[in-house]
Amino acid sequence: MDHSGHYVSPFMWPVTAVIAGLLFTACHATQAKQSVAEAGPALPVAANSVSKVTYPEPLRGTWMPKRMGCVPPDAQGRYEGEDLLYIGADLSGQYENASKPLKVERVARRPSAWTVVTTFSPGTGEYEGQEIVTYVLREGELSIQTGDATAVYVRCRYKID
Repeated sequence: MDHSGHYVSPFMWPVTAVIAGLLFTACHATQAKQSVAEAGPALPVAANSVSKVTYPEPLRGTWMPKRMGCVPPDAQGRYEGEDLLYIGADLSGQYENASKPLKVERVARRPSAWTVVTTFSPGTGEYEGQEIVTYVLREGELSIQTGDATAVYVRCRYKID
């Protein structure tokens, strides 16, 4: 029973905990955005600069949007498409776009979540500006939040050359 005498199902406790965790993550991402904004304008990063910051190991691999699933690769075992997301140690890419991590912070252990400050290249080879991306990994699904947009991906076993 709650404080007013109403019955509360024990089922709601885990749901409440997950919602609280997601709110914490979103709040933390907002604070990180403010910290980046307060740091001043972003400096452009040369495409050939060496970054010692890496994406977390559990995020690395190939991912496809959950709505599509892992469509079969071509005859050589590869997938060429706009929807494929690749996350490597120091680079993530989707179609012509690429991002490099500048700062990585783990914000939760269950579910595993990280806030990553990245520099972005819109396919030009030049990295410009910064963005804050939140990655949440839960049971084989990866949720990626950038600004107000969230996309959900599933891990696929594709070979990337």
